Amino acid sequence: MGVCIRTGANMMLDLSQMIWKRLVGQKITLDNLLEIEKKFVDKMNHLLVVSESEFNQNELLWTTVLSDN
Repeated sequence: MGVCIRTGANMMLDLSQMIWKRLVGQKITLDNLLEIEKKFVDKMNHLLVVSESEFNQNELLWTTVLSDN
């Protein structure tokens, strides 16, 4: 990337719509997130429609794997 900047060569950037929207200051929607992480969006949509009692019965555990495992 640095060589392209210094030499003026064109470089193809294949970034998701969500990244492009952030770069140009546009609002990100759930559809943009869906492009990257469908399972997360499906779970969030489910949480939006369940009743409070059903929500409280779920044991929610949020985890992530870091690059160094």
